[in-house]
Amino acid sequence: MWLRKELARYEIRLNAELLAESGIAIDVYRAIGGAAQSRVWMQIAADVLGRPVAIASVTEGAALGVALLGARAAGVVGSDEDLREIIRRAAPIEATIEPRPEHARRYDERFAIYRDLYAATSDLSHRLFPLE
Repeated sequence: MWLRKELARYEIRLNAELLAESGIAIDVYRAIGGAAQSRVWMQIAADVLGRPVAIASVTEGAALGVALLGARAAGVVGSDEDLREIIRRAAPIEATIEPRPEHARRYDERFAIYRDLYAATSDLSHRLFPLE
């Protein structure tokens, strides 16, 4: 299970890099839910991602997000800026974990290998993970 969690962080970074190549950059990740309760896991995430991880006070962020998107779609929330302000007030950031440069460099080396490994074995990985 630990390997799957580790690989998931590399997968998040891979997706973030693909988004950046498309012109969408992520400066800070926001963490919610169970994993966000562990400062150790959040520090590892910041190190792997090479970006700060902001921990929100809300543990059920998905439910809040769906409700707010519904309110926006129904016209109850007037603009995207109004939506951002509601989120800022409803889910304030408790702490921000910064990546540690030395650790981030080590993860950068591993991530370079992961990119090559994933490209070569993604079909096998997709067959293997459901067996856990």
